[in-house]
Amino acid sequence: MTAWAPAAVEADLNYLLYPVGHAFPAPPGVPQQSGEPLPTRVRIENARALPEPPAVDRQGFELRRAPSALRDFSDEAALVESYYPETQRLLQSATGEVKVVIFDHTLRLGVPGHGEAGVREPVRRVHDDQTFVSGPRNRPSAACRRPPQRSWACRRTSARSRAACATPPCCSA
Repeated sequence: MTAWAPAAVEADLNYLLYPVGHAFPAPPGVPQQSGEPLPTRVRIENARALPEPPAVDRQGFELRRAPSALRDFSDEAALVESYYPETQRLLQSATGEVKVVIFDHTLRLGVPGHGEAGVREPVRRVHDDQTFVSGPRNRPSAACRRPPQRSWACRRTSARSRAACATPPCCSA
């Protein structure tokens, strides 16, 4: 490993006990976020340095080299026009799925109070973007009109966070 990529680092991750969060404005009188902060020191290993490469069926992710033609990831139209198809092809290649539908992404900017429309601040606590309840609920109905014909990728979609800035429900045509 080079000096800029250690095999592992330790860092405090911000967990919440009894979390409740609203992605959109909370009802009047209800806090936007609640829960008891629980910062926790953890060891984070560099997956590129592992003796055996991670696999989606073991670790829930894998590493793929996939350079993108997109240069400005803040350009909403370019994301949909260029990056979505690149990501779909990558996921199809990785999973063998016939059809990959990307239905969500979030633009984030780490500048508090930036005021840019449609751009959110980073989430500064441990979370996942889709749960077993919200994943199927958020999937566009046209994405899967019948049960998926393939295995792990569809079953795991709601259990893992976004892959390549998108949560792909992977359904066979």
